[in-house]
Amino acid sequence: MLEEGAKIQETYIIKKELDSGGGGIVYLAYHKRLEKDVVIKQIRAESMDYLDKRAEVDVLKKLRHSCLPQVYDFLEIGNSIYTVMEFIPGENLQKAVKSHGPYGQREILKWAIQLAETLVYIHGQKPRILHGDIKPANIMLTPDGNVCLIDFNISLMLQEEQKGQMNWATPFFAPPEQYNSLRKYMADMGFQNLLNNKQDLDPEATVNLEERGKEGGPSPNVRRDSGAEFDFESLRELVGSGIDERSDIYSLGAALYILATGKRADIFDVLSCPANKRNPGISEGLGAIINICLSPFPEKRFQTASDLLYALRHTEIYDSGYRAERRKRFAMLFGFATVLFVVLLLGIFFFNRYRTERHREYLGQVEEALSSGSMDYEQAVRLLREASGMEPKSEEAYLAMMLLLNRHYEYEECLSYASDTILPHIPGAAENGRFCYLLAEAYDGIGEKKEACRYYGMAAERTGNDPGFLLDYIVSLIENGDVEEAGRNLEVWNEKGRMETEKQPDDGNRMLGVNEKSGNEKALASFLSARIYFEEERIQDAEKEALEALGSASEDRLKKNIILFLSDLYGHERLDGNVAEAYEKEISVLQRGGNMFESGYDIEVLERLGKAEYEYASLSGEAGLFEKAADDFEKLIAVGYDRPYIYRNIAVICQLTGDLARAEETLSEMRERYPNDYMTWYQCAMLELDREAVKPFEERDYGKASEYYERMLALVKGREEEQEIEPLKRRMQDILANTHR
Repeated sequence: MLEEGAKIQETYIIKKELDSGGGGIVYLAYHKRLEKDVVIKQIRAESMDYLDKRAEVDVLKKLRHSCLPQVYDFLEIGNSIYTVMEFIPGENLQKAVKSHGPYGQREILKWAIQLAETLVYIHGQKPRILHGDIKPANIMLTPDGNVCLIDFNISLMLQEEQKGQMNWATPFFAPPEQYNSLRKYMADMGFQNLLNNKQDLDPEATVNLEERGKEGGPSPNVRRDSGAEFDFESLRELVGSGIDERSDIYSLGAALYILATGKRADIFDVLSCPANKRNPGISEGLGAIINICLSPFPEKRFQTASDLLYALRHTEIYDSGYRAERRKRFAMLFGFATVLFVVLLLGIFFFNRYRTERHREYLGQVEEALSSGSMDYEQAVRLLREASGMEPKSEEAYLAMMLLLNRHYEYEECLSYASDTILPHIPGAAENGRFCYLLAEAYDGIGEKKEACRYYGMAAERTGNDPGFLLDYIVSLIENGDVEEAGRNLEVWNEKGRMETEKQPDDGNRMLGVNEKSGNEKALASFLSARIYFEEERIQDAEKEALEALGSASEDRLKKNIILFLSDLYGHERLDGNVAEAYEKEISVLQRGGNMFESGYDIEVLERLGKAEYEYASLSGEAGLFEKAADDFEKLIAVGYDRPYIYRNIAVICQLTGDLARAEETLSEMRERYPNDYMTWYQCAMLELDREAVKPFEERDYGKASEYYERMLALVKGREEEQEIEPLKRRMQDILANTHR
């Protein structure tokens, strides 16, 4: 226990105890350096059985999401473990629902989408992060009406093949796989309520249900309203099997149920009483989504947070009225079509001639848009929108728009366009292999490698393992560390490649440029071997195989991934002490990328090259490398990859090399393009301080530096980034103190 007023490492002052729950004791404390309140969480001893505390907190400190508190620090005091994180104002939803009562559709849907987006983010980390204890008490309702998911020092980080074992389970919010005892799960979920409320039970199942539910006892069959059986034998096998992403989805569903109804969902509610039955203000669609989350069996829940997020954004799909109306419309249209069949038959000949010409014009416009996309983005967008209007139910223009967005690195916009525009217009798009491929590219672009791999696999499957799609799936599997599955698919790919080497892609694939001719068998096999060697820590063998793969690869995506793998490998070598040699090899292999790709430098390869040149120049002091790094970052801007940190990197390099004029030119453009990015004004202030420092003391004027500094302070006030400006803050304070002497 930490006493009120206790000082921790001369940095934190304990103000009071906030709570004591399943994961540990929570304190409110004051952070002296940041001059703000923080939360200090003590982890209970039983949590440490599975918690790699240092690795976990290091990963958690890197998380940045609007619905997550920032983790600041990690403390070990005696035998106790603590994490320090951002204090989130407001009240938790457990208290809020007690005082407010059940919430309505608008609030619940808003919060559910925010929380599902948060799960997509944490589940997509490497290693993946599970929360493991989602409940209303761990969801803060902030003063601005948004929610924040807290209590992250009891989270689980798992490799892909692992399932997490938990030492506790919060009643009503933990799924059965989190329990270690079937009897405890049954007691917590109120199975007796099922007997008291259900009328359509198997008669034998109503006899001594509690006894029958014990481990080792016979298995009763409880029927749902629909007649499906609730299988206790499967439940017994599930208990204690460990949690995964679907377990967080269950817990979120349980939290949403209590927000919608004011009561916790027991087994009767799960089986027979969705939230909309208890709260008429909740739509049938949202009630159905919550109950899918609450299925006792993981395979019947949403399989990923992305699937849940899509459902929440399209609740009408889960409304029986919506489905009935669609069936009714179909029946009416079918009858009407029968009456008109003879009339339409007479017009087919004339219509087909018009349609053929119209479709040819439509495809021509799509091709024109794609051919102009690299030169005139706005013109390409306009052409594709016009094409979509010509044939609203044809998919080519929509898929071309996704391709265009991906090629211009607008990956988030591509995903939004897919969910908000394509799926409502083309309901069958999700079954289209090219659509899945372009989704995979977008997820790849934002760094969600697991989701990307899933969609690459769907693209391959839905095109009959087309070699071009299968190639990217194999590469993605290797990226995600699933070398065994990659090996199995490599055998399929080799066979397909032999069968279809001379086969030309269909018009749609050729138009979208997503189906390449095979011919990389040797390169893929070597790359796969390199990844296996790397996992076995046979670094020299891995390097040899990867270099051989790079020498024989002919497809750009495969080349890129081999180059990035070698870059990571050389980064690993630096950790072993071979710093200079490893940097030189990394820069050399990244430079090869500029001469290997048909379309010129790949953005990610070029970005890594600039970063490696800058880091090595900082160590060696070689001015030429600084200049190369700045040139490479400017190439990124020239091809449209103009991100704020790219401008800042160039400015920092120019300041380090004394080229202050070039630094000012870069920052001037940064001020124009990114006036709301606090780092713009941070770096501008730093430059002004450097420029004034070379002048005689009596000629120095810090007016501009102060102006930039004040603009930066206004942008970071009350935000977590305040701690990142400390170097400039101290420098300004020292200068101002000396100026006023």
